[in-house]
Amino acid sequence: MLNLKIGINLLLTNYDYRAGITFSVIASLIFGIIPWLINLINIDGNTLFSLRIIIGFVFLTAYFSFSKKYIDLFNSAKDILKSPKRLSLLLIGACLIGVQWWIFIWAPANGLTKELSLGYFMLPLSTALLGKLIFKERINFLRRIAISLALIGLVIELMQHHSISWVSVIVFGGYPLYFTIRKMMKEKVASILFLEHLCLIPVSILFFKNTPNIFSSLYTTPYSLVLILLFGIVGIISVFLYIQASMLLPLSLFGMLSYLEPSILFVVATIVIHEQVETSHLIFYGFIWSATLISLFDSFKIFIDEPKSSKHTKKV
Repeated sequence: MLNLKIGINLLLTNYDYRAGITFSVIASLIFGIIPWLINLINIDGNTLFSLRIIIGFVFLTAYFSFSKKYIDLFNSAKDILKSPKRLSLLLIGACLIGVQWWIFIWAPANGLTKELSLGYFMLPLSTALLGKLIFKERINFLRRIAISLALIGLVIELMQHHSISWVSVIVFGGYPLYFTIRKMMKEKVASILFLEHLCLIPVSILFFKNTPNIFSSLYTTPYSLVLILLFGIVGIISVFLYIQASMLLPLSLFGMLSYLEPSILFVVATIVIHEQVETSHLIFYGFIWSATLISLFDSFKIFIDEPKSSKHTKKV
């Protein structure tokens, strides 16, 4: 218990706001185009998930080989294998992120981009709440307003439709737990991503075995292989930046910044993929977009005010 408290205290004093905000915004922009790529590739979700894992694993293997940072990877793996607790956290984290990657690919491929988007709209609230409960983070005035607006919009949405998609629940429930685990482990992001991909390789092989005519399905268009490769590389880069941002920012700030991603997903779903939006949803999105603008303004203020990095948490 003492070690856990010391770890949490260290996390509360090592934030880099400029880098964290930059990584988060870039990751959200990249994440926003992934459903568009999925729509262009036109392959079933399970196969695409398997390809995402394999391409990511190959990409990370090449990264460690050419950058000569494999020593960091070996050290991380050795430390994790020595500790049953850390090994358990790695496996739990791999399962959590694996499900998130699968649902992020499967939902757009099955016409559920809006449900996916709703989950990401709810994610900042659950992330900020977990940051408050676990890491005792203070939430400033602007962020409180943004959270309140988002919560009002969410309540209106639930009152109108009396239900919520299981896709949305997986997103807003699973991601905060994953980010909390990764913050507590404090391993380098690239090493953790490699080990997570390694854990998920058997799952991807299983999906491949259960997919008939797997190789013929990869050639649905002349540019299929290029799009698949681009999809895999874009996916691993965006996840790397997203996790790195979660390590460099308080969860409350990181969570509210996450409103940028579902806003982009919504635009892609309605304008690019042409999914229909009910008029009744517009009230909800109005509150959410207001919360997004306030969160971006708050982040911009922090970005300008912090010359390099901050060692204080009272401002946030």
